Amino acid sequence: MELECRMLKPQDAELFRPVRMAALQEAPLDFESVYEFESRMLLPELQKLMQQHAIVGAFSAGQLKGFAIIDGVRMPRIAHRARISSVYVTPDVRGTGAAESMLRWMLKEFGRFFTLYRLGVRADNERAIGFFKKVGFQEIGVEPHAMFIGEEEGGQKVWVDELQMYWMPKD
Repeated sequence: MELECRMLKPQDAELFRPVRMAALQEAPLDFESVYEFESRMLLPELQKLMQQHAIVGAFSAGQLKGFAIIDGVRMPRIAHRARISSVYVTPDVRGTGAAESMLRWMLKEFGRFFTLYRLGVRADNERAIGFFKKVGFQEIGVEPHAMFIGEEEGGQKVWVDELQMYWMPKD
């Protein structure tokens, strides 16, 4: 599959929104945000959010087929670290190598800035864990109660544990 990766800009908000909304609806436990919150965002709010994060888009035949968010840290002693989140590709390109191509493009593109990449993946998401291991990410450990999902009847809180992983370039 021919895939073009590039940074999304605020002007791409109209392309990004439907793919992001589909991701939040399809896999609500895999994202830090929720559909109900982001679906109410006005376009200028989404554009502002897109200015605050580096978002990589993966395109096939001019259509946005996936995205991933990368954020750096500005503190001097940890400025070599980046956090990757919200890795998603549309169902029609899964299994084609699109997600791997997008992630490898991101690691190469940002390699001049960062030497350590971290991410969290739902601890019971074996498919995603296998994918990130295939790309070269290694396990750090499980972070319990990483995301608050809500409350069940009777006030019981529901949490998601995340497996924390990292990737460093091989010397």
